[in-house]
Amino acid sequence: MPAGHVCMWLRQVVHHPGESLSSWLVRSSLFYGCDPLTLASCIWGNWRPWTRDIDRGLSPEHLDEMVKWSGLATVDITAMTLSSRTRCIIDSSRSRLTGNTDWILPLSIRNRTCLNGYQYCPLCIEDPEYSFFNMDWRFSFSTAFLQHTCLYRRTCPHCHVPVQFPRVSARHPGIAYCFNCDRALYEATAQLLPESALRFQTMALQAAERGQAISGTRRLTSQEWFSLCSYYIQLLRLASGRHEGRLARMLSGLGSQIPAGRTSLVPFEQLSAEDRLCYFEAILPLLEHGLTSLPGLARESNLSRNALLNSRLCTTEILATLLTSLPERHIT
Repeated sequence: MPAGHVCMWLRQVVHHPGESLSSWLVRSSLFYGCDPLTLASCIWGNWRPWTRDIDRGLSPEHLDEMVKWSGLATVDITAMTLSSRTRCIIDSSRSRLTGNTDWILPLSIRNRTCLNGYQYCPLCIEDPEYSFFNMDWRFSFSTAFLQHTCLYRRTCPHCHVPVQFPRVSARHPGIAYCFNCDRALYEATAQLLPESALRFQTMALQAAERGQAISGTRRLTSQEWFSLCSYYIQLLRLASGRHEGRLARMLSGLGSQIPAGRTSLVPFEQLSAEDRLCYFEAILPLLEHGLTSLPGLARESNLSRNALLNSRLCTTEILATLLTSLPERHIT
C-alpha cells in the first residue's frame, strides 16, 4: 500500500484532545474496517505493538515509522503518549517509562492479554462522538472523571473481563465494546462520588499542570510533591497492618484515617480506583499539616529515624533532611 494513501487514511480520523495513542490507532482501524493488528502491520511490519504498552512511548525507530506512515509530526505523536504528561510527575531523567512507574497504572500485558485492564469512565464513552480512552485515565491519582464524578472501572460490566480495547476486531461497532462478550462497556452502573472525595485528584492535576504545589505552607516542585505523596501512601500502607503501632498513632495524630483491610502486598498502582481513593482521602490531612510538623510528632510517638527512613520507603531529599534529627532507634 503506498505511503501517501496510508498517510491520508490515518489523518482522516480526528484525534481528540487528551486521547491516548493506542485509542486513536484502534479507532482508526475500526473506522476503516480492519483489525488493530492489520493497521499495526501496515505501519510497523513484523513488530507487534499490541504486546506492549505503547502509550508509555515509542522507541526512536518506531516513532519514525509512525511519522512516515501517519503524516503527523513527531511532536504530535509524542503528545499522545504518557511521556508527554509525566515530566512534572516523575524524575525528568527517565526518558522512557519502562517497568513499574509510580503514578502510572500498569497494564501487565502478556502476549496480547492485558491482565489489569484499561481504566475508563462509563459515562464518557457512552457518547459515540467522543468515545475514546483518555490518557489521564492511565494515572493512579485519577479515580473518576471530574465532570461526571463517576468512579472509573477496569472490567467489563457484563463478563467482568479486564477491559482490553486493542483486542477488538473489525466486527465490533466501536471502541466502547468488550472484545470478549461484544457488549457495551458503557452499560455499567455509574457509581457517582461526592466532589469532596476527589479533592486529591484535583490537587494532583493542578500540580502536574502548574509544575508546583503546596504542602502546609511550603511550596514544592510538582515532582517533590508527588514524591512526598508516594512516601505518605507507603507509610499508610505500613500502618494499615499494625493499627496499634507507633506509626499508626502518629498518622492518626495528624488527622489521617488509616484505610482498613487494604493489603500492602499488592502494588499500589494495581489497586482498584475505590481502594486508591481511600488512601488519597487519608493523605489529605498529612499534606495540610506540612512537612515541619512531622519530626515533632515522630518524637512524641517514639518513632526512630530508621522507622521513617529505610530501604522499604522511597524518601524525598527534603524529608530525609528534616528527619535526620530523630534518634536512630526508638527509646525503649
